[in-house]
Amino acid sequence: MLDTEWVYPAGALVPLVLAGLGPWPYTEAGFVGLVVALNGLALWDLWRSRRLGCYGCWFWLGFLALLGPISVGRLDGVVAPLILLAVTAGLRHPRAAAAIATAGAWIKIAPAAVFLTVLLLVRRRLAVLAVGAGVSAVVVATAMALGSGTRVLSVFGEQGKRALQAESVFATPFSLARLGGGGQAPVYNEEIYTYEFLEPAADAAARVLDVLLPLAVLAVLALGWWAWRRSPRQVETLFLLTTQAVLLALVVFNKVGSPQFVAWLAPVVAVGLCARRRRRWPWRPIPSLLLLAVAGLTQLDYPVDYAGFILATPVMVLVAAVRNVLVVVVLGAVIWEIVRIGRARIRRGPRPAERLRRSRRSGSPAPPGEGVQERRSRRRRR
Repeated sequence: MLDTEWVYPAGALVPLVLAGLGPWPYTEAGFVGLVVALNGLALWDLWRSRRLGCYGCWFWLGFLALLGPISVGRLDGVVAPLILLAVTAGLRHPRAAAAIATAGAWIKIAPAAVFLTVLLLVRRRLAVLAVGAGVSAVVVATAMALGSGTRVLSVFGEQGKRALQAESVFATPFSLARLGGGGQAPVYNEEIYTYEFLEPAADAAARVLDVLLPLAVLAVLALGWWAWRRSPRQVETLFLLTTQAVLLALVVFNKVGSPQFVAWLAPVVAVGLCARRRRRWPWRPIPSLLLLAVAGLTQLDYPVDYAGFILATPVMVLVAAVRNVLVVVVLGAVIWEIVRIGRARIRRGPRPAERLRRSRRSGSPAPPGEGVQERRSRRRRR
């Protein structure tokens, strides 16, 4: 069954098989039904764990409506609710989150963002790693039993062969150049059914992104770890922010950049809108409103007038460019919020015990009550 090279991970076959098992005459109907069922499960789980009403549920439904048919007609329609389920489990049930995220990552890579962030911010990392390794072992063993051989890992080599896709963020300058008559038109790739820029500068950009994407993900994870070490009480907020930043990096620095990738960006915001305290999600108006705009612009680009974009109709080229700029803006907002939380400890003054030690070294009298506070802190440490 799996004796050919795949452009998707081996787990992508599972929803396709499930879609064809029912009594319906067309596999497409079964696939849409599967996506609807997964979204219903994700909404129920989000509603069950809500703290401030159903803001996140309404956001999720509105986002899917604005994103349009690609939210239910592509594999990302399966992956997005899995991301939502994994983020909802989050740090409260890290092993469940790791299992869901790992299973989703074997369909498309995006849910790995949740796994990496959970692994980064929990104390029992070995347990999370064991869950991820166990799920991966089951997927690989099943694929090999069905005849995949070493092709179970062929997806990584296939991705490296791809060129700069016309809708990707870094393809925006090449797309805008067509408006002035100086750029080249994208070329249709008949093997994977996408339009790609094949001019030398675009090819060089694609090669750079092969290196820049993993570096960007590692940089975001390092930033989240730094902020967590400085503000450990903000771990829930940093879990959401870091996960969102990784997902955004997977879109911004991706040479593929298909329109359906936008579906990855809404689950974290939906969970954030149901956070326990409003101040734990201080930047909520920025991503929620901008991502709704991103979803609407994405549907205008594909499928409403994709031909206009490919043929360099000015309006559609600008629509795609604005969409890509908004995604970058949201990434900048999330990064800024992580940095702000990390720097918050710097703006706070030293702790009472530290102030007492400083006063003793300088010979100045300690403020009233400092000795009592120091003794209390020493007892707590014991």
